[in-house]
Amino acid sequence: MVSTTVAARGRCVLSASQIDPYAACTRRPQAVHILWPPGCTAVTRLRLMVVASALSVLSACGSVTLPAAVRLSDGTSMVGTTTAAVSGGTFKVASADGSLKCSGTYNALDTTPTISVPVTCSNGKFGRAVVTRAPDGMSGSGYVETSDGRTGQVAFGNNADAVLGPLVPTSTSVAQSGVAGAAPPGSAQQNVALPSPGGYSPSLGGSSSGCVSPNQFGAVSCLTGLPKTNYVRGYFRKNGTYVRSYYRSHR
Repeated sequence: MVSTTVAARGRCVLSASQIDPYAACTRRPQAVHILWPPGCTAVTRLRLMVVASALSVLSACGSVTLPAAVRLSDGTSMVGTTTAAVSGGTFKVASADGSLKCSGTYNALDTTPTISVPVTCSNGKFGRAVVTRAPDGMSGSGYVETSDGRTGQVAFGNNADAVLGPLVPTSTSVAQSGVAGAAPPGSAQQNVALPSPGGYSPSLGGSSSGCVSPNQFGAVSCLTGLPKTNYVRGYFRKNGTYVRSYYRSHR
């Protein structure tokens, strides 16, 4: 069990319980040199450096909140946040209409690259999210499994947007897409619809030149001869809410 104590001069003291194989290590936030006690092995020092960095950030900020996203195999998408604090970590996501909410807790000071987070949902189902984190702990991706047999992809930080993918019409070509990191054992990567690499294809109907009046995907303007829709990639607002990908129409 790891705890942190902040003294008046800003010194942080990392302490370990009696069952841990190492004693206390002392460091100053933002200091280059760390005072190691006798018996600290190279592996132990590396682990403590990661923990010390995490504690330094959490002590200064109180907590760190990052965007999170889940996409299940049936197409259900959920967005939310994951928050890491000295007291613990929380994971919360919900569908766009709020009909499905899932959450879980984890040890925010666990330094292992891959963690498993138990998750419970508002529909009575439960499961787990297995996430492989980046070395800095600020992003990661993996998979989810639920008690009703569904699987899906999960990610947080900068990887969250990649899970949801673009919102495109079903008439476009289909290509395989996966999220870097852990993948469900024995399962194939999920197929998502992606825009055709060749650009816009005129929709059926309209004049012989292919131009049509409606502002629909693939439409070509009869006035300019250019596509009437532009693809806008999904993004996260500063408040953590997610804006799905869409097509902006113009004349």
